[in-house]
Amino acid sequence: MSEELNHLSHSNERRACVALLAMFLSLIFIPGAMVDPTAYAPLAREVALRGHAVTIVKLPARMASFEWQRNAVVSRVADVVRANPERKWIVGGHSVGGVVACYAARDHVDLLAGLVLIGTSHPRDFDLSRLTLDVTKITATRDGLASPAEVRANANRLPTATHWISIDGGNHSQFGYYGFQLGDHAAAISRADQQSQTVAAIVDALRRADAGER
Repeated sequence: MSEELNHLSHSNERRACVALLAMFLSLIFIPGAMVDPTAYAPLAREVALRGHAVTIVKLPARMASFEWQRNAVVSRVADVVRANPERKWIVGGHSVGGVVACYAARDHVDLLAGLVLIGTSHPRDFDLSRLTLDVTKITATRDGLASPAEVRANANRLPTATHWISIDGGNHSQFGYYGFQLGDHAAAISRADQQSQTVAAIVDALRRADAGER
């Protein structure tokens, strides 16, 4: 084999190894309440295109108002992780999905490598400040349902090492693809821009989980 072909072969092998390793870094995503889970398919697809498996866990009847509904989703998250022990998992969610993700991280810290909270002011009902997982909090300055003021009011319930991402001009609705949500503010950036910044933050969280960083 020529030196050039040999170098190309090794380069391809390295890329294949990187891609294979990335697939072991996986995301469980929980949708917002009353939102069709397919509204998050574009976000999941973009994360997957960067080499990470994504599983969307649906809310029962698209709701998580009752304890049994939250418990069902948290149990499902644990089942997904236990069924794929070769993978390293982070859990994330948007809005009410972020609320449920907080419960999953609290109850199954031993199974997870990270927590990503998107467009939510939670945790509000319990304290995660001593959570040993890597935590990413993604907010938007035009979010009318999880306002910057509400988010700041509950910041002390998250670890001091939390990675904060503020999307300037973004709103609540554009974290998914489901139209405009009542109570939200008009975004000052495009949905594509907001989605791109969200994907980048999630991929960074997956990278940190792999490196064991916080």
